[in-house]
Amino acid sequence: MMGETNKTKEQIAKDYCREGNRAFSNKQYETAIDYYQQAIESKPDYAEAYLFLGKTYWIWYKKYEEAIKFFQKAVDCKPDYAEAYCLMGQTYKIWDKLYDKEIECYQKAIACKPDFVDAYFHLGKAYENVKNDEFAMIYMKQAAQLGSKNATRWLSKVDDGNIRPSIRSIFDEGRNALKQKQYELALECFQKVITLKPDLAEAYFTLGSIYGIWRQDYKQALEYYQKAIELKPDYAEAYFNLGVAYGLTGNTQQGIDYMKQAAQLGNEPAKKWLKANSIK
Repeated sequence: MMGETNKTKEQIAKDYCREGNRAFSNKQYETAIDYYQQAIESKPDYAEAYLFLGKTYWIWYKKYEEAIKFFQKAVDCKPDYAEAYCLMGQTYKIWDKLYDKEIECYQKAIACKPDFVDAYFHLGKAYENVKNDEFAMIYMKQAAQLGSKNATRWLSKVDDGNIRPSIRSIFDEGRNALKQKQYELALECFQKVITLKPDLAEAYFTLGSIYGIWRQDYKQALEYYQKAIELKPDYAEAYFNLGVAYGLTGNTQQGIDYMKQAAQLGNEPAKKWLKANSIK
């Protein structure tokens, strides 16, 4: 397929990207990257290949700086590439909460594609994160008018133009998202919870679990579990998860110490783990 000489460079690049997307869907990420890079070799200005590379480095490898470089290359090749700007904005948010850059990206996406519903929704969320309720409301309404169910749900929690969400409803929404394996939504919900109620240990614990289990970002997970214990010193489950996380990072003794503390607080999984490993 790739060697047909009667195909244009763009057709060949498109074929490579199609194969790359198929590999990505099958979780063959290295293979997907190889195909995207071959697409670029065939047509160095093929913007879609850079976008797919950016998504792979963002979603799978969590290499946010590299992902942003690929998204930037995509818009360099295709200046009106709204989807690339939108993905770049999301990456800035996840990478280091760079809200100013995030907002700028969504604004560029909307300028390129005025009916881009996802960009309006994410822009509304970004303004909410920087406490600009007025602009958050404006863009959420526009997203809802364009058919965004997430924006409609967000607006249903708003009273008379002021953001007054129920902490419990957001917490429950996050729990339900976890059950459905909608991890990005769950992450947003629990981050919002700790913003509204910074002393809720259970929210920090759940954030630790999301980072530890889903993202395998144990450093961030450890910070959230530690915060949960700081707020709730007898939080046995948090001590147990700390033990697991430290063990996974190679800090065996610290892991054992936290397992012992969890067991002392009555945590049965910790007791079983200590017994299985002949640790007193």
